[in-house]
Amino acid sequence: MGIIYLLTDFGDSDPYVAVLKSRILNINRKARIVDLSHKLKKFDIEFSSWFLLYSFLNLENDAIFTCVVDPGVGTERKNLIVQIEKRFFILPDNGLISLVLRECQKKRIFYRFYQIQEQNLLQLLKKYYKNSGINIQISNTFHGRDIFAPTAGLLSKDQHILPKISKRIEMIEGKHFSSIIEIDLKTFLGSSITGNIVYVDHFGNLFTNLKIHNPYDKFLTLFIIKGKKIVLEIKKISKTFQDVKENDFLFYIGSFGFIEIARNQGSAFEYFGDYQNIKKLEVLIQISK
Repeated sequence: MGIIYLLTDFGDSDPYVAVLKSRILNINRKARIVDLSHKLKKFDIEFSSWFLLYSFLNLENDAIFTCVVDPGVGTERKNLIVQIEKRFFILPDNGLISLVLRECQKKRIFYRFYQIQEQNLLQLLKKYYKNSGINIQISNTFHGRDIFAPTAGLLSKDQHILPKISKRIEMIEGKHFSSIIEIDLKTFLGSSITGNIVYVDHFGNLFTNLKIHNPYDKFLTLFIIKGKKIVLEIKKISKTFQDVKENDFLFYIGSFGFIEIARNQGSAFEYFGDYQNIKKLEVLIQISK
């Protein structure tokens, strides 16, 4: 099996991430583990679901994604394995994978749902952790350690173990987050496109849900609107950050193919204050020939 990618909101000041890795490596010493991020906005499933979508669109097709953004840990929500062709996503049933599944539906990509059977998992872990000194249990507050990471370790060692630790289910929890709006300006007849800001990266760049093809065929102006008030206007799409002066705003097609809003060597996010404010903003792109 391929690389195990870890995605959490745990941060890097506590032992939580190291504990996840130890649980995986105690099962499969040869596992290859890559940290996608551990600095997602705490408890924010919507922003995290966009990060997971970007990862899904850009990483290899035989990976294992272990995703722990889980404000409902310890409740009756299910613990899932979602198989998407050759990929496996191990995560709570809280809507985190909603956008990935929407993309699969659009592209007719095969997927299946499995619910992890905790008691079956515990029985297997007794074998693998026998001489490790690890106390095998499932706590109410750390399913990343007790369920998700060990499951990733088992699947990385042997995919055929899937029916031993899980059962097929037909439905999971879905969330109605903003979806991708994809438009080709060569054929688009409208005069404007409206979208949302859905993610903020380390540099304070604002990612939108707008995926626009052939954006340089027409003249574009971007407005950021709060309520009915225009709070920012950018009069021309850029190709690089150096198209504008230092600390000026720009918008452009980002490396993931979406419209992004930034400040050259500055933070667009800091200009708007905080995440709750960001979620209230609307992005309007006006199109003229």
